[in-house]
Amino acid sequence: MSIPARIVESESHAVAGRRRVRVLVVDTDAAELESLRRRLESSPDVMVVTVSSARDVMLRERPEAFDLCLVDRNLGDVDGVTLGAMIRSLNPVARVILTGTDLSPRVELLAREHGFHSVLRKPLRGEDLERVVVEAATG
Repeated sequence: MSIPARIVESESHAVAGRRRVRVLVVDTDAAELESLRRRLESSPDVMVVTVSSARDVMLRERPEAFDLCLVDRNLGDVDGVTLGAMIRSLNPVARVILTGTDLSPRVELLAREHGFHSVLRKPLRGEDLERVVVEAATG
């Protein structure tokens, strides 16, 4: 996965003159978190933080620091739509993507009403991941 070279340097996310896309992945499945981290970090232009609960996002991370947030629908402690809405309230420019295996049309509509950029069904395909990262990098 690579981000186009035309991305300009950002004040805090730059490496060798290229802007790094900061991605937050929230999922309760440890294997899914590790898989997504490895796939996304295959590009030197991507920095990934993984967490397994909404509580960890709100207590340990700064949602306003991320360009892209992949949020699973079923988090246990808080619904992924609710967490995504909270992230969007703190960081209106972040691209928030809802992921899941059981995404009904009603859930998809609710996500869009809360400002989610898109909804992706699991298993996540490589081309879908690359597309959302490039979109986050290019604004």
